[in-house]
Amino acid sequence: MTTKIISDSASNVLSLDKVAFETVPLTISIDGQDFKDDTSLSIETLVDKLHQGEKTSTACPSIAAWQEAFAGYDEIFAVTITSKLSGSYSSAVQAAQLYMEDHPEVKIHVIDSKSAGPSIALIIEHLEDLVASGMPFEAIVTEIEAYTNKAKLSFALENLENLAKNGRIKPAVAKLATMLKIRLVGIAQDGELTPIGKPRGLKKTVAIMLKDMEERNYTGGKVIIAHTLNETAANVLKASIINIYPKAQIKITQTRGLCTYYAQKGGLMLGFEGK
Repeated sequence: MTTKIISDSASNVLSLDKVAFETVPLTISIDGQDFKDDTSLSIETLVDKLHQGEKTSTACPSIAAWQEAFAGYDEIFAVTITSKLSGSYSSAVQAAQLYMEDHPEVKIHVIDSKSAGPSIALIIEHLEDLVASGMPFEAIVTEIEAYTNKAKLSFALENLENLAKNGRIKPAVAKLATMLKIRLVGIAQDGELTPIGKPRGLKKTVAIMLKDMEERNYTGGKVIIAHTLNETAANVLKASIINIYPKAQIKITQTRGLCTYYAQKGGLMLGFEGK
């Protein structure tokens, strides 16, 4: 019996140690030029292109791309970015249905993370442990769906240019926020990305993120911090978490293409285990 975990590239995960894994890339379009969110993508180049570009968009993986990733395995778990932000979940579900019609012996479960970035990475790591433990497929499905509700996400955006270019906020507001060093802090809640604060400076930003961790019942356990070319701020956040939760298990990673598209240069994404 062979088992595989697959995610779209919104997870920022490139490999696993204990279970077969594959990333199905999303595509980022900037002024008509497509960038596939795979290991060949330079994040520095993408950040520069996003800054220079006028018209940007993203495209989810095709049904065919998901089906290709399914091939050759008996049991498959697929994890996607929140279905309220992308069509990736719908594409994966359709691909799974079609694939299982042709391969009735194969089991596929598609998980809507209701989140993005490091929160998805937490789900994937938990899946890896469950699969490696030898737990039956159906039991893993029950456990991982419960865990998905515990994997929380907050984020802090230092650069609001892309939101302005996509009509989410007015360009003048984005420019003023940059001048005043105002961040936008938000959380993933019921699959939606919801703002919770507009602090000025890193210290106040970290304070809001720590308060959110407390309010959503983080008491220790795994934390993943993903940053977009901002390791200094990621380390400040890490130190602040450890100061309150000395036993926190914290890992710092860098965003890949899709998360870079939304977080922009300087952005922070924080995944943690809550309740």
